[in-house]
Amino acid sequence: MKRQIITNCNVFDGNHEQLKLHSHIIIEDNLVTEISSSDVSAENFDEIIDAGGRTVIPGLVDCHVHVALTGGGSEMECMRADETAVRGAKNAEEMLYRGFTTVRDAGGLVWGIKHCIDTGYTIGPRIFPSHSGIGQTSGHCDNRPGAASMRTLTGYMSPVMDNKIWILADGANEVLKAARDQLFLGASQIKLFLGGGIASVFDPLYTVQYTEEEIQTLFGSN
Repeated sequence: MKRQIITNCNVFDGNHEQLKLHSHIIIEDNLVTEISSSDVSAENFDEIIDAGGRTVIPGLVDCHVHVALTGGGSEMECMRADETAVRGAKNAEEMLYRGFTTVRDAGGLVWGIKHCIDTGYTIGPRIFPSHSGIGQTSGHCDNRPGAASMRTLTGYMSPVMDNKIWILADGANEVLKAARDQLFLGASQIKLFLGGGIASVFDPLYTVQYTEEEIQTLFGSN
């Protein structure tokens, strides 16, 4: 068992307004087991980190990120899947260094990145993936240009959509199948676009998307 200690720190624990001054944090196998200001011998630890009087906080949680979306719309349209993966892995590492230890990804190619983090191949936050965001034709995730041809039966069109960052699904059966596909791929939750947005051309912010039948088929009537 690996034992670490962070000494000479002030601790904000997320439950109390007051800092715990002049404290130390004991970590055993990557789990915090003790926060205390009592005296402790540092000889029994594999690693000693002197915080130098700085303040330590719990890991932050971001509930809406796109780990793999590392450029603007036109840039993403020209980006290959392998470049998206490399840049996404770098983005995940930087998120961790900013203090975010858990993120909920709201759409994008993150399964490979998540797997590499979970298996220790690279570093990054704990990722809860949605995989492909699901939207209706001419909805928030339909980022095809107006001159685009009709979409394919699989729902994928344009580099961003062909890489399965977003997927188009119309009608209750298509929506349900698209959601099941994401769960099969390991999604922790389903991302369904229900309103307009600034990143899409043909749906103003005030639009309401998907019918009640389509939504209830996916999530149930209760």
